[in-house]
Amino acid sequence: MAGLVQTIFKSIPAMANIFLLFLFFIIVFSIIGMQLFGGDFLHQCKSIADESIYTYEGKDYFCKPEVTDPAKWHSCPVGYECVKVGNPDYGLANFDNMLFAMLKTFELITLEGWSSFMYQVRHYSNNYYYDIYSYAVVILGAFVVLNLMVAVQSDQLSDVLD
Repeated sequence: MAGLVQTIFKSIPAMANIFLLFLFFIIVFSIIGMQLFGGDFLHQCKSIADESIYTYEGKDYFCKPEVTDPAKWHSCPVGYECVKVGNPDYGLANFDNMLFAMLKTFELITLEGWSSFMYQVRHYSNNYYYDIYSYAVVILGAFVVLNLMVAVQSDQLSDVLD
């Protein structure tokens, strides 16, 4: 037990450096996300007849109010209109400001629902920007930066045990 406590105290300077790298990573990808997807999740298709929200395969369907042709992406099906209903997940899943962008980026790094959100956004946007963004966040954030933290702890533990 004393070895673990010593390991934690000895690794604090190295962990601080990795934490700063992690914070820098989140800030950079949050800014990229704000530039690519800011304001994209505010509008959804609402039924003209019964005020219900249109979903696609059980997920929210995002639209753009300026696109009115039902044959195009970002438009609502016949019988629905594009209205501002707010961001999904009680307003938390968006890239409209830095705080929420950092929160969504952190959520992607933890691998919590990243693929379903990626597919939902792909269907909305009909481009692969979000795919590339999601893969970069997952590979660099979850598989590189977080594993650096594990490597530092392992290195410090081997020094204490020797």
